[in-house]
This record gives sequence, C-alpha cells and structure tokens, in this order.
Amino acid sequence: MNERTASPAPVTFRPARLADLPAVLVINQANVPEVGPTTLERLERFLAMAELFEVAVGADDRPVAFVIVLAEGCDYDSPNYAWFVDRHERFLYVDRIAVDAGHRNRGIARRLYDDAVARVRDTGRHLLCAEVNVEPRNDVSLAFHHGYGFVAQAEVADPRYPALRVAMLTRTVEQR
Repeated sequence: MNERTASPAPVTFRPARLADLPAVLVINQANVPEVGPTTLERLERFLAMAELFEVAVGADDRPVAFVIVLAEGCDYDSPNYAWFVDRHERFLYVDRIAVDAGHRNRGIARRLYDDAVARVRDTGRHLLCAEVNVEPRNDVSLAFHHGYGFVAQAEVADPRYPALRVAMLTRTVEQR
C-alpha cells in the first residue's frame, strides 16, 4: 500500500496523564488562534480541576488530540467561562479541543465531544457550553458545532484580546 491508500493508524481514547502534557501543549499551540494559547503550568492546573481531560492517542500512546471540559464552580479566570457561570447554574464547559493537523477529518473531535456529552449525562447536568471564534472567523468549527446541535446564544469580545470575538454556544443534553 502506498501512502495515499494506507489506512490511518487507529487512535484510542483515555484520560490525560501528567506525562501527556508536553505533547498536548504542542497540539494546543499549533491550533492557536482556534484555541487560546496556554502553558504547561496551566495544563497542569486543568489536569487537576477538569471534569474531563481526555486525549486521543496513536499506536505509540502519544496524544494526537485532546479535550478539556470544566464544570461550573472552577477557579478559572477565563472571561468566556465566566460568561456561562453568570448565566447558568449547572453546566459543563468545553474550554478547548484540538486535533493534530495530521489526524483531522477522522472523527476524533466528534468522539471527544461524544464523551463530553456522556459526561454531561453522567453528572446529571443538561447543558454543554462552548465558544467558537467569529473574529477571526473559524467556519470549520462553527459548522461542526452547528451540526452537533449547538445553538449560538450571543457574540462577545474578549477584553484580553481586542481582535477576538466569540460565539457563545450551548447544547441541551437530554437525560436518558
């Protein structure tokens, strides 16, 4: 088989570990501005406080994608997170999700979101929140979120980044 017809190596999904964080940082920084920049120290804080911090790993057990999901009540200084805290009593918030460029369009982000929705159900909540850039515009992510059932609630500017505007999105999750 040549590279054009070779099947992509399978990925598996598991909770993030401390040893994963350097690879997660590389993936995160390669996806700025679609996700905010971060540091290794901040990722360590996420690992300690996240309701869900999951990675997709290749055969070598190295992360190729990740999602970080926070519950209400976290000590987190994001104005986007605070926007949801001010409006909703109970929710889970997708702070960031990123996929390595070589692993896109394989359903990995959808699977990570499926796991976030499952966590919403498992914790008895009914709302999953996220935001997506509208300035600079991220049409791929906006289309994905719309197709996944998210509804735009508002567009807001981030005071830390004047050139950035985000759509605040929510998805209602029915309990089974």
